[in-house]
Amino acid sequence: MRMIERNCILLYAALGDKCLKEVNHSLRGRECDLVNEKEWALWTNYYKPLAEDNPIYQKEIICNDRSLAWFARDLKKQTNKGILS
Repeated sequence: MRMIERNCILLYAALGDKCLKEVNHSLRGRECDLVNEKEWALWTNYYKPLAEDNPIYQKEIICNDRSLAWFARDLKKQTNKGILS
C-alpha cells in the first residue's frame, strides 16, 4: 500500500510540475521514502509524458508499479497493431 501512495504522490507531483524539494516534502509528510534527483528526472521526463492524457497508464504506474520497459513493450505492441490494421 505504501508503494501505491508513493507512486501517486510522485505521478501527480510530476504532472503538476512540482520541484524536487516540494515532492520530498510531500513524501516526508506521508512517511514515504524520499526521491533523489535521478529518480525524479525519470518521473518528470518519462512517466509524466506517458501518463499525461492516458488514465490507463496512470493506473498502471500507480497501482501496478510498471517499469519503463513495460511501457516500451506496450507501446511497441500498439504500434505494430496499428500497422497491421
